[in-house]
Amino acid sequence: WTTRAGRTHAPSEPSHGSGGGGDGAVGGCAGVSGVSTIKRLSLPMRKPEDVVPYLGKPSHWKYGRSAKSVADSWFRANGLPPRVRALLHKADEFVECEFIDGWLERETDLGDGAGRHSQTDLLAVIGLKTELAILGIEAKVDESFGPLVSEWLADNASFGKKSRLAKLTNALGIAQTNIAGLRYQLLHRTAAVILEAKRYRAKHAIMLVHSFCPKASGFGDFSNFSAAMGFGVAGQDMLSDTQRIDGINLRLGWVSDEVPEDLSWDAFCAKYPPPDDFPDLNEKYDENGKWIP
Repeated sequence: WTTRAGRTHAPSEPSHGSGGGGDGAVGGCAGVSGVSTIKRLSLPMRKPEDVVPYLGKPSHWKYGRSAKSVADSWFRANGLPPRVRALLHKADEFVECEFIDGWLERETDLGDGAGRHSQTDLLAVIGLKTELAILGIEAKVDESFGPLVSEWLADNASFGKKSRLAKLTNALGIAQTNIAGLRYQLLHRTAAVILEAKRYRAKHAIMLVHSFCPKASGFGDFSNFSAAMGFGVAGQDMLSDTQRIDGINLRLGWVSDEVPEDLSWDAFCAKYPPPDDFPDLNEKYDENGKWIP
């Protein structure tokens, strides 16, 4: 880890959605003529807690929950957490990968003008040998992947929902007849990763579940989704083979990790101070020479 504000970013203004991908009602997420209103200027984070205003609910920031776990894990690493890096290295194209930039609570316009944007827990730009890749992180402890598609539609099968579902299944190359028993969140999160890869002109993308649950809660739903997508049987701490979808070489993956130590950023920096030979990267120090994060 590094002891400076690193390559993880927050949006320029808080999101007021739940991050669940929307209920399908045509709303205020698209501007004039369908132009997205997602802000493209971002601010660097100074500490993991900076993400709290951008969560669906402030109560999501709690030790042992996914929002705090993923923010602490990636921010403390200021790069790829060790278990994520080890998993990525299993794929030939990611052997020499490098964490370039990342955004917590990254919104993606699904391009249908309906409902809220998909809000990925963490979106990372990864450097490969000669090109970029996109990594979409869905963090979980024991939270579910939300309602089944059948439940999501039964709640209110509006035109907006049906339109969004058609867009998602088309983007993923999956038949609508095969999705009733799948978790809706997995559909729109994976579609968001593909769309972000296209926006960054990247050829490779991974939708990765970063699980902090020792019981691997939700793995069955993930495995069902992987099979429906044609990736075959999924495994824990494994990456799928590659499928080419709309010009993107897509993989799915699941990585198991431990909930990070329950420390605020200031407490973490005090417990794990930077080494004496840490390079001068415009850090600040108080009058006693103590580093100020």
